[in-house]
Amino acid sequence: MQATVRGLVNNGKLSPDAGDELSQRLEETANQLAQDKPRKTRQKLIEFAEKLIDLREDGEISEQDYQAIGEALAPLLGQLS
Repeated sequence: MQATVRGLVNNGKLSPDAGDELSQRLEETANQLAQDKPRKTRQKLIEFAEKLIDLREDGEISEQDYQAIGEALAPLLGQLS
């Protein structure tokens, strides 16, 4: 998902600030996963999803890009349930 976020920023579809926020949340998620903390990992993914929703509601990310990231996120959340 990091590559997707970077791609959106590089293609001008997402502001650098929004991209940085999403990337930071993904890094926090990866850190929790590396520490084998599934509950905290899931919480960080939820925070990422909430930020993604905010960006969509504010018109900072297209519906198509929002859906693409959401489709990648859903299975991860499912695995951590």
